[in-house]
Amino acid sequence: MASREEVIEQLKTRLKEVVPMSRVPPKSLIRFKDLASEEFEGDYGMTFKFLIDFYYGVIIPGTEPLEIVINNHEERLQTIEKQEEPENTSEGRVSLSGKRIGGNRK
Repeated sequence: MASREEVIEQLKTRLKEVVPMSRVPPKSLIRFKDLASEEFEGDYGMTFKFLIDFYYGVIIPGTEPLEIVINNHEERLQTIEKQEEPENTSEGRVSLSGKRIGGNRK
């Protein structure tokens, strides 16, 4: 078992590694914690790194709107591909005036 002094020294060493966050506006702290829990499974260190990388341009801002546009286009393409093309039947088609176009005229 470690002596009391050794435990205190270990705690001091561990506390030096901690980055204290003081004077953070409450709403900003909530947003930080939400970002950490949603994107980084509650890992504040990785959240902090992400924000620093974003600030210094390692992570390029503005990719979300582009992703939304790409996803919308993919959905539209899938919808178009699912639509059935008109079949060529021997009946032909009828115009708005009632005239039969193409096909067998019986």
